[in-house]
Amino acid sequence: MGGDRYHLRKGGCAASGGAVNAMRITVRKSADGAVARYAVVRDGEGVWRVSEASDGSGAIDLSDALGDQGHVAKCCICGCEEFFVRKDFPQRVGLITVVVAAVASLVLFAVRQMWLAFAVLAALVVVDVVLGFVVGRCVVCYRCRAEYRDLPIDRRYRPWNLATGEKYRTGADLPFDV
Repeated sequence: MGGDRYHLRKGGCAASGGAVNAMRITVRKSADGAVARYAVVRDGEGVWRVSEASDGSGAIDLSDALGDQGHVAKCCICGCEEFFVRKDFPQRVGLITVVVAAVASLVLFAVRQMWLAFAVLAALVVVDVVLGFVVGRCVVCYRCRAEYRDLPIDRRYRPWNLATGEKYRTGADLPFDV
């Protein structure tokens, strides 16, 4: 991988002047379960290049992806300009942790170990608060769910909005099957 094969067209993001020199992009194609991961870096000339592509393609265009401040302005996968912010933590791990703590506390309640049951729930709260401060955030495209990491987050991007999400729910106009 590398070389000019992965050269991305010089344009808006190459001349952005932002302090961002590297980012990671993850794209999930839910139809076949495939996940494509891209590591993107800016070279000394200010041109963005795919330094690593898990699917071997390197076929993304970052020419208009970043705005003046280095924030994501347009999705390089589908062209959407609407994004939301979420914690960069695997949701399945969080769900499994909550289910295990709930089952453990229910078992402890059943055997009348009230203090231990409450201790398990309190420990879950402490872990959640600590993770809330430690775990970073990522920007996610509403349309294709591409995740952008290691970039500054624009203040106008808010957490998930149901009304905006419903606009893009069908995914009929995506460049890949959903």
